[in-house]
Amino acid sequence: MHLKCPARKAEFVVRVAQIDAPEVHHGGFIHWPDQPYGKEALASLKTVCLGRKATMTLAGTKDKFGRTDAFVNCAGVDAGTWQIQNGAAWSYNAAKTSKYPSLLARAQTAHVGLWS
Repeated sequence: MHLKCPARKAEFVVRVAQIDAPEVHHGGFIHWPDQPYGKEALASLKTVCLGRKATMTLAGTKDKFGRTDAFVNCAGVDAGTWQIQNGAAWSYNAAKTSKYPSLLARAQTAHVGLWS
């Protein structure tokens, strides 16, 4: 995810912390074909975040591609929660303190998104 900060004339590349979603090839970090459901997952994230004011709280880690992990809030909506609830991502297993596993279980039970 790319977050732009007009006040600083800066752009930050972050990964939404504690979730994993199917990848879409952008010509940047990922160098393989789109994964199944990748375009739908990206569309879900755009629905909540594109063109909206976002804040991020750094998680203190980076992924294997060097992206900073951050909790992202778009116009009052937690992007990770949104993605999990809409079946567009799963909770990242390495995050033992993650708030997302129960949300993931609900999405799976409801057969939404990836689980439909």
